[in-house]
Amino acid sequence: MKQQTTTGIMAQIPAFFRRRVGIASLAGGVLVVVIVLALMVSRAHMSLPPPNPAEVVAKQFYTAIQQQNYPAAWGMLASDQQAQLTQFAFIRFAQEQDHTYGAVTGFSELRYDGDRNHANQGVVQLHVTRASKLQYQIGLTITREADGTWKISQEDHAI
Repeated sequence: MKQQTTTGIMAQIPAFFRRRVGIASLAGGVLVVVIVLALMVSRAHMSLPPPNPAEVVAKQFYTAIQQQNYPAAWGMLASDQQAQLTQFAFIRFAQEQDHTYGAVTGFSELRYDGDRNHANQGVVQLHVTRASKLQYQIGLTITREADGTWKISQEDHAI
């Protein structure tokens, strides 16, 4: 029995059909690429849930600490915390922390724990790294104040 090669089979198909098969294959390939790109674009444009305000405040607070913008960080403290710790005292404490342990060089969120009993409160756990290579975790309790702003009402570790 004689085995036919692909070239032999293609030679038996009229040239007219070979061109059509080639064009159809090319069009099919292009169609697949277009569909894949359309799926990628549609997924990229899906709306993401709005960021959790408590997480936003925690990240803004530590960004300010990392940039040594202590007045901005103090402004993110809840009013009762600000009443207990003046802006001057907060800035001095933050500078002492930088002097003792090095400036904050990075931080990342570990998790967010919403309080089921208090919808206006949550705890954001962060991992913080300082220039001295000191690393620690801090929990920031973030509470929505009467004016609707979210502020840091408690820390479980020194900044």
